[in-house]
Amino acid sequence: MKIWFMRLRYNKVLSFNEVDQTITVQTGLSGPALEKWLNDAKKDGHGQSVGISGIYILPSDPSSAWLGWFGMLPEERRKGYGQEAIALFEQEAKKRGCLYARLFTNRFHNDVAFAFYQSQGYSFEPYTCPDDKGWKRYPIVIFSKSLSDKPLILWNDRNIHFNEQIAKQVYDK
Repeated sequence: MKIWFMRLRYNKVLSFNEVDQTITVQTGLSGPALEKWLNDAKKDGHGQSVGISGIYILPSDPSSAWLGWFGMLPEERRKGYGQEAIALFEQEAKKRGCLYARLFTNRFHNDVAFAFYQSQGYSFEPYTCPDDKGWKRYPIVIFSKSLSDKPLILWNDRNIHFNEQIAKQVYDK
């Protein structure tokens, strides 16, 4: 089984790297189209998908790598793939010179995810940035972890432009 790494809103495969199990694709894919592509990948002989993950760095904070679109298929959960994906994300973040790993997720009805991230050493804080109103529609928390021997510096409500990220999400109807 493989863990597939894709970036947000991508739709056409440009390359598949068997060594580090990454896919490079073009912009456009999200929602049901993403799920269809992952299911079709199984049929195309690329191996079986178990989940999705991505990495990005905000220009305003090059010391932090952000985990994006992280999740495992329901039938593949509790088999260690999530831990492996987090470890690979953190390894890639360190390669890029990042001191901190961060992610955000839904604040409510997310006990399993909270427990998982905490078990991986992440601390959390609510996100209520006054300059970014997206959190009022979709309350989120930010999880953070130090990737070095330096102490963790919490995010402290710096702007992640969540409202802009919400506006960019386009899902097929």
